[in-house]
Amino acid sequence: MTTTIEQLAESMETGQPDVILVTEEQDIIPLNLPANPENFAEYAAAVLRCSLVEHVGLPGGWDLWCDEEALGERPHNELATQLLQCHTDDPPTLHIHGPVLITGSHGGKVEPLSGRHYLLASTALRQIARTI
Repeated sequence: MTTTIEQLAESMETGQPDVILVTEEQDIIPLNLPANPENFAEYAAAVLRCSLVEHVGLPGGWDLWCDEEALGERPHNELATQLLQCHTDDPPTLHIHGPVLITGSHGGKVEPLSGRHYLLASTALRQIARTI
């Protein structure tokens, strides 16, 4: 019996990670992190080891959170940069340095990744990682 991505995502709705951390070393780490709009920036800054976070919205309900001051200070994050370039309508000029958090987004507000978005993001990251 074949399981569709929708069936797998539905089965993951409980017990799945809230966000994905993508390190400069191309590690993909699922995390449980409170994705609450009131204090998410502080949590993101602590995980990313920075003082200012930059939000980059992607179509389809994903958001990237990265170190705003990392350019020139931290290693280039090729995996996150490729993800960004593959999932935007216009070719971006932004190159990501340092680690990145991937969260869900709804109505411009941060939220945990849904099961479907988690599967899509982790699958996309793994496919990109194979080409780097």
